[in-house]
Amino acid sequence: MTEAQAGRSAKRSGTDSGVTQGQEPSRHVRWPHLGFGVLLGVLFLTFLDNTVLSASLESIFLGLHGTIPELQWIVGSYALAFAALMLAGGSLGDTFGRKKILLVGVVIFCGGSLVCAVATTTTVLIIGRIIMGVGAACSEPATLSIIRHIYPNPTHRARAMSAWVAVSGLALAAGPVIGSLLVALWSWRAVFWFNLLVGLMLCLLASASLPESRNERTWTLDGLGMVLGAGAIGLATYATISGESLGYGSATVIISYVLSVMAFGGFIVWECHVTQPMIDLAFFKVRDLSISVYVAFSSNFAIFSIFFFVALYLEVLASATPYQLALDFLPLLIGMIASSLVTGRWMSVAGPRLPMVVGTGLAAIGIGITNLFITPSAGIWSIGLSMGLTGIGIGMLLVPVISSALSSVPKEHSGVAASVINTSRQVGALVAIAILGSIVDGQAGEVRIGYVQALEHGLTYALNISLALMLASFVLAWANRNRPVTYA
Repeated sequence: MTEAQAGRSAKRSGTDSGVTQGQEPSRHVRWPHLGFGVLLGVLFLTFLDNTVLSASLESIFLGLHGTIPELQWIVGSYALAFAALMLAGGSLGDTFGRKKILLVGVVIFCGGSLVCAVATTTTVLIIGRIIMGVGAACSEPATLSIIRHIYPNPTHRARAMSAWVAVSGLALAAGPVIGSLLVALWSWRAVFWFNLLVGLMLCLLASASLPESRNERTWTLDGLGMVLGAGAIGLATYATISGESLGYGSATVIISYVLSVMAFGGFIVWECHVTQPMIDLAFFKVRDLSISVYVAFSSNFAIFSIFFFVALYLEVLASATPYQLALDFLPLLIGMIASSLVTGRWMSVAGPRLPMVVGTGLAAIGIGITNLFITPSAGIWSIGLSMGLTGIGIGMLLVPVISSALSSVPKEHSGVAASVINTSRQVGALVAIAILGSIVDGQAGEVRIGYVQALEHGLTYALNISLALMLASFVLAWANRNRPVTYA
């Protein structure tokens, strides 16, 4: 049933997890709206750092004498740690307390930001980004799972989810804009000082306003599952990016891929047989959850293809200034925010399927138009509007994706459910950066092609693959006529 139908059904029964349905916030929360605002602040900060460096790549490249693989690692190392450890972060929060793990994560994030702010080499910068990713993986799952405890009413929760999606979209789309402005005002180091100051402020507010919640049943932490899941993602990413410099036939790369496959297989086998798994794989038998995971992957693949390759293309080939780059990406930002805010109310009436279908369709059209019209002389009137259409589609599809995923699992597993959907998003980002970046770097090494032409080819590959993935998402969303399973 839809979120709205679940709300009406629960209202007739009079309860929802022991809380009166007419209530908007839970009675156990002192300042629910302040707490929700803090959650959105943490979400914004952790998601912002996925894309905020896209406008700083050229200045980092020149200032620290970096290479294309090093730029990939600077961007991808954050997403790698984020994706590899997010399931563990959700599980830790469910077990030890979501607020507690969120606070630990924000402190770690701030520590990594400090390391990056004072970095003098690309190696130190990459280490700092990894530390930041570890912190984000701990804190981000709670920003979604705690919403369910602040707002037990399904209708109000759906609206809160739309705000969550709007802020996550705002953070991703605002990354190039904010990054461009900070670089223009000072340098790329300003990005990390900004992270540190905002992170410390959010940590203080979170400690005062957020409720604590955890899985009340006795639960054994699935340590082996965490290690196997993180290892599978990390090894695959390392092999893909390292293959550019070492060669994909090298022993190191091949062994890394083999170990990644073995870790993933071991993760599946272990989770199927352990008494208390980190994630119950039976949840994926619910078609609504499985489709949501795929659509989340595709949408982030598309977003990072645009943020990484379009930004680098405009910086290198069009010689775009930070202010011009910010203007070019502004329609994408506005589109994601506006559509995600409207979609929450639309979904409460129409259910999740139609917004997901329309969103994936609009995103595919926007990506296709961007691919047709992007040139070195492109500006806001040629590609800005097409990227705005892409932003509308992405913002529209993310609300039903996240709401459907959380509705498909029992409440006590909300942290892991939030981690699953966001892990799929981060993996989409990693795949886009690692594989497409490998194509660009591999072609740039050929004398007959050169760096500029390799970048043009890479952008074409990125947008074409993004279009194919989004069209597949559209077909899956259209074909999914099952009602999602909704737990109390």
